[in-house]
Amino acid sequence: MNEQFVYYLAYGSNLSLQRFLHYIKGGEYKITGNYHRGCKDKNLYFDQNKPIKYVLNDYRLIFASQSLSWDGGGVAFIEEKENDKVWCRLYKVSLNQFIEIQEQEGATRNWYGRIIDEATLGYIHELPIRTITCQKFINVFNSPSKKYLNVIKSGLSETGFGKDEIDAYLKTLKLI
Repeated sequence: MNEQFVYYLAYGSNLSLQRFLHYIKGGEYKITGNYHRGCKDKNLYFDQNKPIKYVLNDYRLIFASQSLSWDGGGVAFIEEKENDKVWCRLYKVSLNQFIEIQEQEGATRNWYGRIIDEATLGYIHELPIRTITCQKFINVFNSPSKKYLNVIKSGLSETGFGKDEIDAYLKTLKLI
């Protein structure tokens, strides 16, 4: 049976390659001190040196809920919003890795239990694009911690967005 692949659309702390790799490889993410079990398949199916920049139109990035890992700040979710956009990074992963990433992100806590799939996001290089977000709209916004925001900034920079672009983008977000 052939392995199935998808592009995982990252938009929060997983914009950072260092952060994202802990979901694939496992180990302790030093910035939060959290240990991640990683995926059973620890292979990388993307080129770490060639990030794929992606802009998701008609969605917005919000910060909500509360994460003790991120000093009690909110974490990133996306929701539909006409004429808005979310800056993202795409990672090619196996379908099984995608499922395990969702589990590690907290799908059981309703945090990232909703999959937005290719019916909405489409395809790139003939592979489906998928991401995860909250099950239902979260009406409890919460500002991200400085530590969390710095990881997002770092990930945006790694992905190829310029410093001035990043600063302008972050000013458009509801950071509360």
